This record gives sequence, C-alpha cells and structure tokens, in this order.
Amino acid sequence: MRVSALRRWMMPSLCGPLLFLTLFALAACGKDEPADRAAAEALLCLSPAERPAVARAAVLLRLATAAPAADQVHDDGRDWPLEEWRGQHREDFARACGVAVAAAQLDEGGTGAGSAGSTWKVLWPLLVGAALTLLTTTATTGWREWMTEVRKHSAALRTDARAFVTAVIGFMDAATDASRPVPRGETLDDLRTRLQLTLAETPRPDRHPEVGRMLAELDDGALGSGLTAGWSTPEVRRPQGERAVRVRSALDDLRAGVRTVAEARERPIRAALLSRRRHPTPPPAVAAADPPTESPRSMA
Repeated sequence: MRVSALRRWMMPSLCGPLLFLTLFALAACGKDEPADRAAAEALLCLSPAERPAVARAAVLLRLATAAPAADQVHDDGRDWPLEEWRGQHREDFARACGVAVAAAQLDEGGTGAGSAGSTWKVLWPLLVGAALTLLTTTATTGWREWMTEVRKHSAALRTDARAFVTAVIGFMDAATDASRPVPRGETLDDLRTRLQLTLAETPRPDRHPEVGRMLAELDDGALGSGLTAGWSTPEVRRPQGERAVRVRSALDDLRAGVRTVAEARERPIRAALLSRRRHPTPPPAVAAADPPTESPRSMA
C-alpha cells in the first residue's frame, strides 16, 4: 500500500480537528475585549430582570427544560434557581447567558459594528461546535462503515482461500500416490472461480501487487485450470517430482499473498509504514565526473 492510500482514508478523520483548531486560532487572534467580560455578563444574567430570558435561552438551546417558575430551569430531575444551576453547569449557563445578552442587544436595535462583533462572539462557539460535531460524526461513521466492509471482504477472502488450498492439498495427496487412482478434482474449478471472484472484488487492485500475482497464478499458473490434467505417468506422480514441488510452492505463495492482502487492508497505517521501510526511496544518482582533459601544452 502506498502512502497515497494512507492519505486517502486519513484525511476524513483529520478534517474535523483541523477545522476546529483553525477556527479557534482565528477567534483567539480576534479577541479584543477584557477577560472579565464573562463575569460581567454573568452578573447581568443573574439580575432579576434578566433571569427569565436566561431560562428561556437555556430551554431554547436544549440545555435544560422549562420549570414552573419563569426564572428557574429544570435539569437532572429537579428545578434549579439560576445561581445553583450555574454552580453545577457553568458552561451551559455561560452559553445561555451569552445568547440572552445577544438577544437583548438585538432587541435594543443595535446594528453597529460593535453589536455585530459581540453577537458573533456569542454565536461562533455554537457554530464551531455544530460544525465539529457534524464533521466528527461523518468521519467516524464513514470510517466505521469502511472498516466493516474491509473486515467482511477479508473474512471472505480467507475462507475462500482456505477452502481452495484444502481441496488442492487433498488432490495432491491422491495425485502423488501411485497406489491410488488419479483423482479427477471436480470441485477445484468451482472453488478456484469463487476465490478469483473474491480477489477481483478487492478495491483498487493496483495498490496490492499480490492480488494481480495471485490472479495470474490461478488463471494459467501452477494452480490454474490445468492443475488436474497430466497426472497419469509414474514420473509425474512422484511426491518429490518437479510438478508436485511447483504446485506446493504455489500453495505456500497463495497463503502468504492472501495474508498480506488481508492484513494490508485491515491495518492500512502499519502496511504503509512497512512498505516505506522495505522499499525506501533511493538516493539521487550522482553524475560521474568527466575525466580531465589534457591541455595542448601538456600533450606537447
């Protein structure tokens, strides 16, 4: 697996955190109000006149539900005065307070740059949180679904390969035993076709060189359709004969290839790192220096 394949699946899982860090940095750079702004807003929100608005904002943001009293909220199975709710849910109170303050500024008809800036500073955490939640959920869901398909395909590949290898071993045990009749191997063609179809379903087979090699071996190699023919002579049926050794070697290569393809898909990061370690980028070739030429004076 090349590094581009690693980059292909890693990008969705990184886009959410990268977007969050970017927006957070921009907001931090644009912060031009004193640090006690939040304390001033909290003092305003706990005033008797503003408490009902804060309670309505908390219900609107689904941070709590409405309580019988207009200046209280219902959360965790009980009704809370805003002072106590702030002590137990400080972040939720800050969000509700900020929205209430922004709504009060809009009601006063503030449309200047200062009002717009204050409103944006109240709303941007909500927008960032919603965007981050959406991106993270999308990336996590996509990654989970993709890995489910990968594991399902790898399990089918291992099962089909195991069935074909077991059938070939049984055929070879009979074919290399001169005391037994030559087997016909009727089931080998069906098992071979099933394994070929499963291998062909591997996405982007050019990323897995073993897939192409195994398909070629199953097509016209030692494990191809001609495997069951030509076992009639005693010389060919020897257990240590050239053909028997070649078939068993092809079986070993098939087992190793299936394991390589399945593990490379199930562990893409590890496969990419191992690929770079086994095939490092060669250093650039250094052009050979031209031999020194003799000057006419030295030749004379």
